[in-house]
Amino acid sequence: MMKDEDMQIFGHALQETPASPKPVTLESFQKEVMEASLSRPVLVDFWASWCAPCRQLAPLLEKAVNEEQETFSLVTINVDEEPEIAQQLRIQSLPTVLAFVKGQPVDGFTGLLSFQELKAFLAKLKDMIPHSSEALLGKGEEKLEKNESTEALQIFTEVLMKEPQNLRGLAGMVRGYLQQGDLVKAKGYYTLIPSSEQEHELVKALKKSIELAEQGQQAGDLSEICQSLEQDPLNHDKRLVLAKALFAQGQSQQAVEELLTILTYDFQWKDQQARTELLNFMEALGPSHSVVINARKRLSTLVFI
Repeated sequence: MMKDEDMQIFGHALQETPASPKPVTLESFQKEVMEASLSRPVLVDFWASWCAPCRQLAPLLEKAVNEEQETFSLVTINVDEEPEIAQQLRIQSLPTVLAFVKGQPVDGFTGLLSFQELKAFLAKLKDMIPHSSEALLGKGEEKLEKNESTEALQIFTEVLMKEPQNLRGLAGMVRGYLQQGDLVKAKGYYTLIPSSEQEHELVKALKKSIELAEQGQQAGDLSEICQSLEQDPLNHDKRLVLAKALFAQGQSQQAVEELLTILTYDFQWKDQQARTELLNFMEALGPSHSVVINARKRLSTLVFI
């Protein structure tokens, strides 16, 4: 039975929910559920538009998950639109919620629960979360992707307290301080990486990031560069300098945008210097970075224009 407090949540408090759960399709299931659950538990809410209990459960579940401060991810699957997933997972009643950890369904429930029952379910699920460095590292890397370097550094510090030579932990510290524009601390953590790891692709990418940051620090006053570009948008030399400086400050998305702007105006400029620099940025960020994935798509489009 739903209590009065649950109905209040349903009617009013949930209007301030930070973000809506992401709808998942058959095409995105692997990424949004299987792969995402490697770093944090993913709750999958199976629903249908004609299901009244589904509509009642959705805001309660969303509120309960949001109160856990990013401990869980919440996604939804409309069984009428994605019957293949429902069939594969043997969903027979609605609403049904399944919890995935490390790519496997580990728990779940069917039917409408009260808010307090949902909180109890999440508390039980927390005990099943592997509190390993792997999970923390994944969370820290997510923070870096969002440019939340302060939170990321706290997470990587926690990892390094237990495992001082953890490569991903050290790499996270380097990237976090580069994102904050603190080249000294970034280089300090780079020196802590064991010599035996110097040929690792991750370490090579870090070295490239530090080199780019050093170049970017020589850019000078960015406000003057921006003002100059407002007067002369085709000054590609200035825009290249700006891109390097932005990258050095951890503003990788904006840095890439500046290089793509040059390539849009003149792809062949100075023997494709902007393209070469863009490839350097992509190498430093790593192939799985969202900025790199988007840049690769846009670059391929420009090549064929």
